[in-house]
This record gives sequence, structure tokens and C-alpha cells, in this order.
Amino acid sequence: FLLMTTSSKASSAQPSTSTQTTAPSSSKHPEYQRPDDDDRCLPSQPEQLDSKTIQAYEALDKWKLCDQSDVPSRLVYQHNRSRAAATGFPTRLKTGSNLGLTDHETAAIFGWTTGDYRFINPIARGLHVAEFDEYPFLPNKLTKVKCRLYREDVVPYVTVLHS
Repeated sequence: FLLMTTSSKASSAQPSTSTQTTAPSSSKHPEYQRPDDDDRCLPSQPEQLDSKTIQAYEALDKWKLCDQSDVPSRLVYQHNRSRAAATGFPTRLKTGSNLGLTDHETAAIFGWTTGDYRFINPIARGLHVAEFDEYPFLPNKLTKVKCRLYREDVVPYVTVLHS
């Protein structure tokens, strides 16, 4: 107990070395301003998914606003569902189904845990735009591209995760 108390005091005195990315200055980019509590995109209780939300989630192309013009499209639901269906034994998709999740919910969880958190978390916390780096040309070219997605595009994905 004494060792834990001492080490926690020592660690709290240390300066933070977090590698968390910060948004650009809000004076130049008002869309990056920290939101008020009213800007949070989740209701207090999970909602039943409606067809409009599902269609918007299925249409989300996470590479549609990248800095390079020749980036292909990447529909997140289709991509994450196919990866979940091909990963594990039993597959992640089958495991989700066995637990009572829909394919949309399983694909959303799979995508979020394997990298989509980079644009989902900032939007879920209330930012209006999320910027993230991608490598859309793998395995042929190792080219990093800056992409961005706006809140209205990502909220359906967040809603599916929250359902």
C-alpha cells in the first residue's frame, strides 16, 4: 500500500507526456472549437436504429474528404462487415450475432476498435470535424494522406455504436 501511494504521488507530480492529438487553434478554425454540452451527439439513452440512420451509416465514405484527389472510396460499413466476417473462429460477425447484435452493430464495434476511433471519438465528444491520417493505397504504396470527416457524416456511425 505504501509503495502504491508513493508511486501514485510521484506519477502525479510528473509532467504529462500524453501523445494525444490536439485540434488546431479554434481562432483559425471555428469548426474545431470545443463544444458545449448541448453539442454532444448522443442521447442519454440508446435509441432504436431507424432506416435513415442505417442508410447514412452504410453510405459513410471515410476517404471522401482526403487531401489527395485520387483516393478511392472506403465505405465503412461494407469494409468493416467484410473484415468482421473474415476474422476469428468463430468469426467476429458470428460472435456478434450470437450475442444478439445486428450486423451493423457488430461492424461498427469492429471498425471502432480497429482504427475508426480516430474520427469517431472526436465527433462523439462534440467536435464538428475530425482530421486523421490514412494509408489508402496499401499494400501498393506507403503514402500517408490527411482525411477529414464532418459531424453530420459521422453521427450515424456514433448512433449505431450507441444503440
